[in-house]
Amino acid sequence: MANFRTIEVTAFSAKEAMINGPFAAYAIGANCTQAWKKAGCPTEPGLLNEFMEEQLEKKTKFGSGVGLYIVLEPGYKNKSNRPYKYTNKQIPSYQRWHKSYLLVDDNNKIIREVNNNRKSEAVKAAREEYANGFQGNLNIRMIKSPVEEDLVVKFEYKPSKGTQLGKYLLFGTVGPLE
Repeated sequence: MANFRTIEVTAFSAKEAMINGPFAAYAIGANCTQAWKKAGCPTEPGLLNEFMEEQLEKKTKFGSGVGLYIVLEPGYKNKSNRPYKYTNKQIPSYQRWHKSYLLVDDNNKIIREVNNNRKSEAVKAAREEYANGFQGNLNIRMIKSPVEEDLVVKFEYKPSKGTQLGKYLLFGTVGPLE
């Protein structure tokens, strides 16, 4: 059989494994795990190849670009609503701030950023934009950021305890769909 390909993928779900796989499409009933278990879970290369060829012939008729998969170890996706740890850093009231200004049009498109503490520099930049041929309305918006440290909130990814990667064996014929 030509262009037969096998690849082992680690993913959190079978759907994710199929998306990362090398095949353009997956057959109806692409999950061959139950048939693999009924066949005695063959892992020796000769028996496994024979099983995969049999399944490809049965389910895809060796269609080009179509694949199937076997779940070797199931993965468990993170299903928590808040998979993070939130840490808020208090900004002292005496904190020094740096101001910057954004020149924004009516559609909230940023035209230019002025990194200066003075509003007069932003007004000067707006006049330059009109001198350079800008047509439309401009709004000047101020952005304040702390000078000493820019970290104000920290998010750490903390998945649920049951989350784990699974192993999936993808196999099929590589090539464009006919």
